[in-house]
Amino acid sequence: MDALIYCRNSKGAARSVEEQETEARAECARNDWTVTEVVTDLVGASRHSRSKRTGWARAEAIIRSGAVQVLVTWEASRAQRDLDAYGELRRLCVAAGVKWSYGGSTYDLSNKDDRFRTGLDALYEAADRDPR
Repeated sequence: MDALIYCRNSKGAARSVEEQETEARAECARNDWTVTEVVTDLVGASRHSRSKRTGWARAEAIIRSGAVQVLVTWEASRAQRDLDAYGELRRLCVAAGVKWSYGGSTYDLSNKDDRFRTGLDALYEAADRDPR
């Protein structure tokens, strides 16, 4: 499978974008996936961020194009930080037939069990990041 790696920096990230890429490449190697592109954003993804994630816009375009079969991120929050963004990512991956890999697991978002698991991760990220 062809893989897209997406890395995003944030103030509280436990891994630098370089470390995220290294771990994502190792995951691709373990699964015998071909890395076709690495996209990086050096801005946050919170709803309060005023910076545009141009890298994420590029990643979405790559997924939409059908050029990859799997999106690889270090953790779920690298791709999304709130429930609306998770819903958009889920719809995008389902429409394009793209799986999502993070944290050592790969999810098929057209599968109800995988949607449940990734949805729980999205809820956790939203609750952990939003003080309201």
